[in-house]
Amino acid sequence: MPESTNITLSKAMPLDERILKVNKQLSEWLQSLDKPFNDERDVLQLKKHVQSDKNFTYHYIIERDAISLKRNR
Repeated sequence: MPESTNITLSKAMPLDERILKVNKQLSEWLQSLDKPFNDERDVLQLKKHVQSDKNFTYHYIIERDAISLKRNR
């Protein structure tokens, strides 16, 4: 089962600030994993983006050992 995280941010937040916050939260999450993220083998994917009246929610997953998928790109 892939590891995942959800990041929810206010729609009122400017786009550049949202990008910085998502980047920071993803970096912190990747650093906190029990099994380190491997740039050579693992893939971080945005699986879903949901908008509500007040928020954006981004759902990210890690596909482990996805090296064969990377070779085919």
